[in-house]
Amino acid sequence: MQYIRYPKEEDIPALITRPHFDHTALTDTVRGVLNDVRERGDSAVFDYEEQFDHVRLDSLQVSEKELAENKALFEDKTFVISYSVKSAADEVRKRLIDEIGIDEKKICAGIFDWRNNQNNTSIANF
Repeated sequence: MQYIRYPKEEDIPALITRPHFDHTALTDTVRGVLNDVRERGDSAVFDYEEQFDHVRLDSLQVSEKELAENKALFEDKTFVISYSVKSAADEVRKRLIDEIGIDEKKICAGIFDWRNNQNNTSIANF
């Protein structure tokens, strides 16, 4: 990661320009997977599940038992939202620690703003 402090105003457009990503290879891969699933059906889905998710499923259908065990969780919108927020926070925390090198002790209740050396109580302040 490159840190740029106090850039000149005329340099900002070039700095915020997103890099171009060539989707050709990705598109070709997805097209191949979709064609394979069209041709081989569930057998292809099982193979790709094993290839990408490293798990071999016994069935593609969710059993009645699995539905009953998890139904309450997904009926509770608070759980779904809090789970989503926690997952996102975990990803941000991991990136701050691993990629940027922020000290894990500073990631605590609330958000630590290392620019201003203070804890913020509102995400809007961050």
